[in-house]
Amino acid sequence: MGRLRARSRAAVAVVSTPATEQPRFELLDAIRFAAASMVVAFHYLFNGVAGGKVTSLTLDGPPLDVAPGVVKYGYLGVPLFFLVSGFVITRSTRGRSADRFVVGRALRLLPAYWCGVLITSTVAVWLGGQVVHVDVPMVLANLTMVPPLFGQPFVDGVYWTLLVELQFYLLVLALLQVGRGRLVERFVPWWALLMLGATAAGVGRVPYLGGYMGFFAAGAVLSTLQQRGAYADGRERLVLLAGLAAAYCVGVQHCVVELPALEAQRHTTYSVPVVVALVTAGHLMLAAFCVPRVARLRVPGARALGSLTYPLYLLHAHLGYMLLNRFARPETTWFVYPALVAGILALSGAVHLVVEKRLEAVWRRLFEATLGAGMRAAAGSAATCVRSWRSRPHPWLSSKTRSCSRAEPSRR
Repeated sequence: MGRLRARSRAAVAVVSTPATEQPRFELLDAIRFAAASMVVAFHYLFNGVAGGKVTSLTLDGPPLDVAPGVVKYGYLGVPLFFLVSGFVITRSTRGRSADRFVVGRALRLLPAYWCGVLITSTVAVWLGGQVVHVDVPMVLANLTMVPPLFGQPFVDGVYWTLLVELQFYLLVLALLQVGRGRLVERFVPWWALLMLGATAAGVGRVPYLGGYMGFFAAGAVLSTLQQRGAYADGRERLVLLAGLAAAYCVGVQHCVVELPALEAQRHTTYSVPVVVALVTAGHLMLAAFCVPRVARLRVPGARALGSLTYPLYLLHAHLGYMLLNRFARPETTWFVYPALVAGILALSGAVHLVVEKRLEAVWRRLFEATLGAGMRAAAGSAATCVRSWRSRPHPWLSSKTRSCSRAEPSRR
C-alpha cells in the first residue's frame, strides 16, 4: 500500500513538474550576436547615409569609404535572426502549453521593447529634428508593437522585423492550442513544402506562404533534426530533409527576388552569388548543431553576448543615427564611432540587467495575471463549448453516425 502511495505521489510530481529546460547552446548565442553586429555595421557604415538618416557624413568619405562593398550585405543578418528564431522557438515549445508559450514570449520581447521605444522617443524629442520625428500618438501606437494597425509608422525602422516574428509566433500558438510541441515539429516540414509550391505558383507573397517565413521554417526543421535526427525513422527523416530543402529554397528565392527593389532604394548593386552564399552559410551554421560535438561547444563570454543581442538590436539604429548627426564629422569619426558603439553596448547591458533581469519577477507576475490568465480562460471556454456541442442532439447527423459515435467509446 505504501509503495502504491509512493508511485501515486511520483506520478503527480511528474505531471506537475514544468517541462525540462533545454540545454543552452553557447555557440547559438555567439551566432545571434554576430547577426546583430552585421545589422549594426550595415546601419552605421552604409544604410544610415544611403537612406538619408545620417546627413553629416557621405559614403565616399572616411570611414564609410573603407568597405562599403562588404557592409552593405549586413542586412542579411536579419534573415539569420529569423533562422535562429525558428530554431529556438521550436525547441521552446517542447512540453509547453499555449499559455506558458505566450507568457514566455511576452517576457522575452515586451519589457526591453517598451524600454527601447521610450528611450528612442525621448532622445528623438531633443535630437531627432526632421530626420527622426516622433509624437505622442506614434509612441503610444508603437508600445503595442503593431503600430501599422493604428496607421502609425515605427519609432525605429528595425521594429518591422518584430511584426514578422509575431506572425510566426501566432502560427506556433495556434498549433500549441491544438496540440503540444510535437505538432509544431510535424507540421513545419509540410508547411515548408506548401510554401515552396505556393512560391512556384507565384502566390508566395500571401501571408504564411513564402517570404521570410521560409527562414523560420528552416530553423524549425533544423531544430527538429537536431533533437530527433538520431531517433527518427526513415520516412520521418525524409520528410524533414525535404522540408528543410523546401524552406531553404523559399528563403533564397525571397532574398534574390527582393534585390532589385533594395538596389533602387539604396542606390547600390548586389551580387546574387554573394547573397546566396551568405544565406547558405547561415543555414550551414545552424545545421552544424546536428553534430553533438558542435552543439556542446563552449564559447567564452557567449552568454553575456547573447543577453546583449536583443537590446542592442532595438536601440542601435535611430538612436545611433541621431547621435551621428549630432557629433560625427569626417574629421571626428575616428573617435565618434568607437564611442557610439561602446555607448550603445553599455546602454544595452543596462537595459538587460535592470529591465529584463532585475524586474523579471515583476514582469512575470504581470504577464501571468493578464496574458496567461486570459489564455487559460479562453482555453477553458473553448473546452466548455466543445463539450456542450457534443452533448446536444444534432438532427443533421444521421442516426447511423450518432450510433457509431456512441458505440465508439465502448469498442475502445
